[in-house]
Amino acid sequence: MTAIQIVFGSSFIKRAIGAVAAAAVCFVMSNVMAQSDNGFVPRKKNVLPAPTYSASPLNSASALNSASAPPVKYRPSSQSQPPSAKVRSSQNSKSRNDGDVAVPYCSIEFIDDIRLPALEAGAVQAINVEEGQYITANTIVGQIDDAIPQLELERAKLRYSIAYEAARDSTSILAAQKEYDLARTRYNKNVRLQKRGSRSESEVKESLFQKEIAQLKTVKASNDREMSLGEAKVELAALEAVKQRIARHTLRSEYNAYVVQIFKKQQEYVNVGDDVMRLARMDRMWVQASVNAQELNAADAENRPVTVTLRTASGEQEFKGKIDQVSLENVSAEEYQVKIKVQNRRQGNAWLLRPFSQVSMVIHMDRPIVKDVKAGSTNKQAQLPSGSF
Repeated sequence: MTAIQIVFGSSFIKRAIGAVAAAAVCFVMSNVMAQSDNGFVPRKKNVLPAPTYSASPLNSASALNSASAPPVKYRPSSQSQPPSAKVRSSQNSKSRNDGDVAVPYCSIEFIDDIRLPALEAGAVQAINVEEGQYITANTIVGQIDDAIPQLELERAKLRYSIAYEAARDSTSILAAQKEYDLARTRYNKNVRLQKRGSRSESEVKESLFQKEIAQLKTVKASNDREMSLGEAKVELAALEAVKQRIARHTLRSEYNAYVVQIFKKQQEYVNVGDDVMRLARMDRMWVQASVNAQELNAADAENRPVTVTLRTASGEQEFKGKIDQVSLENVSAEEYQVKIKVQNRRQGNAWLLRPFSQVSMVIHMDRPIVKDVKAGSTNKQAQLPSGSF
């Protein structure tokens, strides 16, 4: 081998080694760039990388599952979380050790809450009561101006009086009856004279027609009398309608109640249906509460005896009753409403139970169900004695 061949061979080997080294450098750089694109950050100087744990051969499946699961976000402690609906429901009704269900928060509502409306439009002429006043049934509490209906009443009275006198007038019937009797007598006379030859056939026929005309006049007079009676009845109905309109201008309470609030004052104008005042009875009240369905089923709540407790400045006051109504729909995901009709009591001159008062109650599950006793007839509050209030 000559010197030229040795030199040529060594340069060829160097070029081959250089090419292999360049290819290796490109491969390493491509891997580095790929890892950087996948989220790999090159380690900085004097900074330790976060430890990574490879799955062991025994837990490879769990390691794969955990690797594919999304990262767990930070969740604050349970103390900062708002209570769930279940927690709120359990706070509203709690089951005690003896099996009773306690409801710490209840509300009071009127059983009979009446908003007395204006039945006719006009200016308020008078208000005869004050707020807080107790009134009995059929008390006139106010008056709406009825000057125009009073004039219509006078006109209706006159029209009815005229129609009534016309219906009573029997003069036309008597006159027609007399005319018919005369025509009939003349006709009978002409018939007798015709048999003697003193009357012609035309004269007899003429008297016959006069008798028939007189008879038709009696029928007409009788029909006119019936029409007069009908017109009198129409005028009487119009008179009664005006009286009803005047009565609707008078504000009257049909119940024994208290005047809670007066919305309109004297001389104010009201339209039909406007509320003039608010009336309510105080001897009986509704106690309304929300019960947790997990503590007591709605099917088991009806007619259960309850004890309602009212906290006052002078101490606690208890009222007995039973669950009279169970709502047909829930007020929330786990709560339904119940209503208890409670007999109210006085303390001095004031009633103890008032609307929007906060009371608590206990549903007695260890006591027998109270049977619902229904009265034989439904009496209105207007029939209650005033002493019941």
